[in-house]
Amino acid sequence: MGAKRIRTGQHLFLYAAGFMTLALMVVGCLHWPQHRQGEQHLAAARQLLTIGDYKAALAENRKVLAQFPPGLADQALFQTGLIYMHPHNPGLNYQKSIAAFQDLIDKYPASRLRPDAEIWVLMIGQFMTQEKQIQVLKQRNAPLIRKLRTQHTKINQLQDQLEKLKHIDIKIEEKKREAIPQAEEIKEKGNSHGKDPGS
Repeated sequence: MGAKRIRTGQHLFLYAAGFMTLALMVVGCLHWPQHRQGEQHLAAARQLLTIGDYKAALAENRKVLAQFPPGLADQALFQTGLIYMHPHNPGLNYQKSIAAFQDLIDKYPASRLRPDAEIWVLMIGQFMTQEKQIQVLKQRNAPLIRKLRTQHTKINQLQDQLEKLKHIDIKIEEKKREAIPQAEEIKEKGNSHGKDPGS
């Protein structure tokens, strides 16, 4: 009788294990189509990014974040970060890009995209720092640039005046050249009239 109970317990254990396996398979099969749909949205977002439709690409990534399994969220966050930092995106926003990458780092520490996201956060941070430094230098240099432009204007004015003076000087020289032969003629005429014809 003891052997029968052991067998019955083994059968119950096998039934329970079979039922759990079947339940896991059903849940997995239900999860698969949803995962596949999420991947399609991610692929659509990548395609939209390549053709320059940044708003639609962001919308596709937001759908993945809101409606699909968390296993795809890291990819959606990574793509969102790339979209916000894309140089041709009219909605370029480095803060939002960093926020998306930082969400990926914080919420999905085991993601394969985490190292890339960390690099992007550092690179964008350095870029923003350099942009601020450039703006400070531009502000410092603005008075110097204005002064330089003023000096260039004065130089151009002086060069124009110099050219005008050269033209005036050339005309004076031409008139002197014309006047010298005339003066010599007058002098010769005056000398020839002043001499006595009888002498």
